[in-house]
Amino acid sequence: MNGDKQKKFRAKNAVVCVVIALIVAIAGLVAYSEKVQKIWFIENIKQAIEEMINPSTTETDDVTTVDVTGILPGDVGNHVCSEYYISKYDETNHWNECKICGKEYDKVAHNLIDNGWSMGSASNCNENNVHKFSCNCGYNYENNFGRKAHVLKFVDARKATHHYYDYCNGCNTGFNKHACYKADGTRIACNNLGKCARCGYNHTNPGFHGTYYKERDETGEYSIYSTLDNDLPCGHSIGKENVMSLGHLNYSRLEKVSDTEYKFYTSVTVPAGMSYNQVEALNPKKTGALTISNNPTKDGNTWNNVMTIKYTGYTEKKEQVYIRYTGTYTGTYNGNYFYICIYTDPLSPDEEAPIVTSVNQNEDAPWEKRKEITITGTENYCSTVKVEILDGENVIYEGTAPVTDNNWSITAVPELEADEIGRNLTVRVTDPLDNSSTQEFLVKKVDIVAPEPVEESIVIGGDWAKEKRYTFRATD
Repeated sequence: MNGDKQKKFRAKNAVVCVVIALIVAIAGLVAYSEKVQKIWFIENIKQAIEEMINPSTTETDDVTTVDVTGILPGDVGNHVCSEYYISKYDETNHWNECKICGKEYDKVAHNLIDNGWSMGSASNCNENNVHKFSCNCGYNYENNFGRKAHVLKFVDARKATHHYYDYCNGCNTGFNKHACYKADGTRIACNNLGKCARCGYNHTNPGFHGTYYKERDETGEYSIYSTLDNDLPCGHSIGKENVMSLGHLNYSRLEKVSDTEYKFYTSVTVPAGMSYNQVEALNPKKTGALTISNNPTKDGNTWNNVMTIKYTGYTEKKEQVYIRYTGTYTGTYNGNYFYICIYTDPLSPDEEAPIVTSVNQNEDAPWEKRKEITITGTENYCSTVKVEILDGENVIYEGTAPVTDNNWSITAVPELEADEIGRNLTVRVTDPLDNSSTQEFLVKKVDIVAPEPVEESIVIGGDWAKEKRYTFRATD
């Protein structure tokens, strides 16, 4: 019996010795690699506690574990720039830019194409006549270098309010306008005539007051106003409710006879006591592309006219012309000239929209990080077209394409994403005369936008260690 107790005692002592030896060995190992093993031990305990407290941080199918070995602060790393190119340009150059890191490649100066003058040549002094240039990358610009200078003449061009300014007959534009005052400081008006102390012109004509039929609303009705509704220096005013007392419009009709000719039919009834003076066909901002003439007739207080409008030159600008019926009024404002002006709708030498004939972007390609899209089409009149790619209402690309022999083409790499099902985009092409057309197309499998991290910033800190395990979360 004593022998059995001794055996058990010796076995128990052996176990205790082994445990003590293991503890000493572990302690020695920890002492040998204190920093590394301590951090590893602590970091794993911290991670285990975090995962128990916040299960959302555990690894699931939508969590990516990123190896951060070798990544320096601020380094994007691990991508090929050419796979993330998007098209960029400024006023001087165009280039490919990496969407991920922003580096620029293949940067070259624009190869500008001369698209000519918007009104045919530099000989037209109209302020809207510009010299147009474009590059195949989509950039465009305009200037007026070499445009004919205005030939100015000092005229009384606004007798209604007795203003004077320098006037260019070439484009019907006034400059350096000033109001005329007498030497006593009073404003010259139809009831206060005299010599202007500034320009020296002697105003002897009481001037003009008139009624305007200028802009149409969506229903086709004109907005009607009179110079007598304004704060004229003479103080005359009849109010809008009495504007028809200065005469009214019976009808106006613009008829397109051909691609280059319009007829504008008008008829007015003038107030009693208004004697006929003249009927004028006027172009307030002429481009030089139109010739206009009129054929007036008169039947008592009803005056009629047929204006003939012909395009005889080139312009990429719309124009609005008007007919002015003028007479001398012997009523309330005795001796004043009164007029009734009726404007056409804006006229255009071309109403045909440019056409998109193809959108080439390899719809069935495998997944891509960039999508190169080439758009081609036709334009029958203008020298350039504006091309836009729209994602819903948002314009994700805009560029200008030159037109050569009625054909145009442009290539773009917009910033976009699309899944396997695809998304519909729209290309919209517009010429300088606002003629426009659209065409939808489908893009698939393109991902150029990098995932966005859930955390705004991630700091890899703590004590020194040979390795650390972190889980980063991002949405794509």
